[in-house]
Amino acid sequence: MGVGKSMVSKKLSTLLDRPVISTDAMVIERAGMPIADIFREYGEQHFRQLEAEVIQDIGKKTGVIIDCGGGILLNPENVTALKQHATLIYLKASPDCILENLQKTDGFKKRPLLDVDDPLAKIKTMMTERQAYYEQAQMTIDADFKTIDEITESVLKAVNND
Repeated sequence: MGVGKSMVSKKLSTLLDRPVISTDAMVIERAGMPIADIFREYGEQHFRQLEAEVIQDIGKKTGVIIDCGGGILLNPENVTALKQHATLIYLKASPDCILENLQKTDGFKKRPLLDVDDPLAKIKTMMTERQAYYEQAQMTIDADFKTIDEITESVLKAVNND
């Protein structure tokens, strides 16, 4: 969350002339409500179940760019489904970078997991808890304090050299 996945996906979509599928957008569409409302009304577990259903639907598609929410890899079934037909790319950034990015964009209004007194501490905790999951990706791209153009260029280089 907050590393630029959605913006990089859109840029890659334009450069590669491939459609982007956003898992968050599909969850919102299925639920008929924003993510913050899903969390508030039904809880994180329900949100994660909706994510898993979306991954089962789109995990088999080829020729697309999938913009995954930051928690997608917490479910091993999601990882398996995605790795069958896709290359997982981890955009890695420091907690300070993520906090700065989120403060520049939408803040924490749409981020129910960061609706806490100390968002930086929460980001650090989440990153520690999720690190092993994120490292399941086939590629890691340094996104720390990089522009969207720099991250996109790094992704293109990594994919083309693979």
